Amino acid sequence: MRREELTISRLINQSPRIAIRGLFVCTVLLAAACGPSQFELLSPAATPSIITPTQSLDFRADPLEYHLLADDHRLIMEIHNESKDWIALTGGSVVDPAGNSHPILSNVIAPDGVIKEIFPPPTDDQGGQSDVPNLPPTVGPVDKPGYVPPPGYNPADSQEPDQSAINWQWNGPGDVRITLFFERDGKDFPQQFVFRGIGH
Repeated sequence: MRREELTISRLINQSPRIAIRGLFVCTVLLAAACGPSQFELLSPAATPSIITPTQSLDFRADPLEYHLLADDHRLIMEIHNESKDWIALTGGSVVDPAGNSHPILSNVIAPDGVIKEIFPPPTDDQGGQSDVPNLPPTVGPVDKPGYVPPPGYNPADSQEPDQSAINWQWNGPGDVRITLFFERDGKDFPQQFVFRGIGH
């Protein structure tokens, strides 16, 4: 057999192996780019502490109830206010695995209401925030007819956030630290959480 024919024969025989190796490398890179598919709550301690697409996690951090979900490589945090008081999320911060700090926007939780925070925030093609697919919108008293805003609330006071500061990616190893600042009946209280992404 001539050398040219032998070389072509080897390439044909090896091409399935090359394709499989290439597919494996692409899959690994894609998984890393997407971020973790599961999360572990490190602090405060909870049992169980793992959040997956099929296993949510509920716990109480007085006076709020937390419901944690994993969806589309993101951690979904629902914050429930089961009291009869208005509770304001006055802001907060996220420290990503690279050690960079990002702001959390303010919000208001109505009595018997719920708000939703998403980590990392989903983005559209223009870099702005968008909704996570496959998740229904959060519905609470604030969404129902007859909603009355809390005292002192003025929509005109809200400003367009700096998306470059808010947006981040949960890539690679490392923990994410989340600090939320709340106000209830004129009293401030922070709540802090530490999560680890697993299952890249």
